[in-house]
Amino acid sequence: ADETIHASASLADDAQSVSHDSLQNTSRIDPGPDVYPAPDAISSFVRRIFQDSRGNFWFGTNGDGVVRQNDDSLEYFSINKGFGGVAVRGIVEDEDGNVWFGTDGGITRYDGKSFSNFSEKDGLIDDDVWAIMIDSRGLFWIGTLQGVSCFDGEKFTTFAIPATAIENTDFVLSPGRVSCITEDRQGHIWFGTDGAGAYKYDGKSFSHFSKSEGLSDNNVSCILQDSRGTY
Repeated sequence: ADETIHASASLADDAQSVSHDSLQNTSRIDPGPDVYPAPDAISSFVRRIFQDSRGNFWFGTNGDGVVRQNDDSLEYFSINKGFGGVAVRGIVEDEDGNVWFGTDGGITRYDGKSFSNFSEKDGLIDDDVWAIMIDSRGLFWIGTLQGVSCFDGEKFTTFAIPATAIENTDFVLSPGRVSCITEDRQGHIWFGTDGAGAYKYDGKSFSHFSKSEGLSDNNVSCILQDSRGTY
C-alpha cells in the first residue's frame, strides 16, 4: 500500500434546551454576543461534530462545552452540569453506546443519563486532551498536551512516543502534544504531533515521518487512510 502521508498543519452554563427549525435557522436563548457571533450559531468555535448510534449529533465547542442536537432542540452541557471541561477536541462512542469526550479537563463518559469524568487523579497523563480514539480491540488511545495514555476501561497506562528534536517551535503549543490518533486497516496506530511530524506504531516498533521524508509540515493535526491505503 502507498504510505504517502497527506496531513494538515495545525496552529498553535447551564445546560440549555432550545427549539430550532434547523441548524441554519436556530431560535434559542442567546447567552450573549461574546459567545454567539451570529443569530444562528451553535457556538463561536465548533471543533468536533459527531453522530452517535442513536442519531444524535454532538458538537464539541472551544469554550461552551458540548452541544447535543435532539430532534428539534439543542442542549448545552458544561462543567456546571457535570461535564468535564469547556473545550471538546474529540468525541467517540464505544460498543456499549457510551459517548466519550476528550476535553481540556480530561475525558468524560456519557452513559445516556449522566457524565463520569476521568483526569490526572485517575492516572491520565495530562488533563489537556487533544485526541481520543478507540481501536479495534476496544482500547482507548488518548493524546494530550504532554503525551499519550492508553485506557482499558479500568486503568490508564502511559504510552511513550520516541522523542524527536523539533526544528521550528514557532507554532508549537507543547513539544509533547499529540493532536490526532488513528488506527489503519492493518491495525497500526498513527500519531500526529506538535512539531515532530507523524509516527506509526506497528505493535512492536515506531516509524517516523517528517518533512525529511516528504511530509508537508511537521505540525500534524489529522491523519486519515483512504480506500486505496494512502494516508
